[in-house]
Amino acid sequence: MIRIDIPGFGGIEIVHAVLDFNGTIACEGKIDSETIGLLQKLQEKVEIHILTADTYGLVAEALKDYTFHIHIMSESAEAEQKAAYVEELNASKVISYGNGNNDVEMLKRSHVWGLP
Repeated sequence: MIRIDIPGFGGIEIVHAVLDFNGTIACEGKIDSETIGLLQKLQEKVEIHILTADTYGLVAEALKDYTFHIHIMSESAEAEQKAAYVEELNASKVISYGNGNNDVEMLKRSHVWGLP
């Protein structure tokens, strides 16, 4: 867990990091070793969840050696599926990252969010 105390706002506790795969942490289904290293370091503090429609069919192979939670969604209604996933985790404990239109609702629901 990561706890951040913000003066005048209060505390934030982050338990889950939810990340879009293609375009956010991977390019054309491939993820570089530097990004993997950063995710492993982050995983020491929070659970890592990677959401993808797996357009290139490479996510399982790219992440086979790691213990990240991988959730492959159907290619229809991705935005709704991502938002629902964040809600299921308890959105108030989630930080999410995404870069596409299908990430907007996920980002809105997360307590903290970022763009690459």
